[in-house]
Amino acid sequence: MLIEVYTDGACIHSGEAGGYAAALYVDGTLIDATYGGMQGTTNNQMELMGIIAGLKLIPLVPRIACKNCGVTSFVPTGGVVGEPTFKTTDLYGCDVAEWSPHPCMSYSKWVTQVPLYSDPLIISDSQYCIKGATSWLEMWKTNGWKTKAKQPVKNQDLWQEIDWLKKSRQPQFGWVKGHSGVAGNEKADQLASAAAQLSYYGSSLPWEEKVLC
Repeated sequence: MLIEVYTDGACIHSGEAGGYAAALYVDGTLIDATYGGMQGTTNNQMELMGIIAGLKLIPLVPRIACKNCGVTSFVPTGGVVGEPTFKTTDLYGCDVAEWSPHPCMSYSKWVTQVPLYSDPLIISDSQYCIKGATSWLEMWKTNGWKTKAKQPVKNQDLWQEIDWLKKSRQPQFGWVKGHSGVAGNEKADQLASAAAQLSYYGSSLPWEEKVLC
């Protein structure tokens, strides 16, 4: 299964308004999309907001994680997140089962959130976003959110949210040339541009909405 999330950002009138968008494709079919915007922003900020929106489009599902064997694929029988109902069969496949008649039952367990899709790919036409997410981010964190030149990282709050979302969604990142005829990129660009226009002529408050697919 091929999971692709195309993202984009746009600014108009020298940053008076901007928009961002993300579109989720499963095996080439658009299944979910969102867009949003605000006034008084920058193109890089909108590109980053597109990445954040794209990461949030990747759904998470609850799984039981065994602290003993590390497996996170066990499905709760019932209950709500934080208060699951366990059965021995929920933990079938735990490594403890090789030597214990009651796999994991005497070990601590907790409910975690894992991506519904494995190996999702976030695709952007922004080199700033892709290089930041795949290379610079870890260096910034090691340096206390300072650049190589010992300057504060710009848009630190957005990068920190991306870093947090990466941990749960476990994505890969890829670059695509803008306006090159790639359907997902064209869709994200169309939505981001529309969002920028809506922000310019509409409310001054930040907004975000789902798009009917």
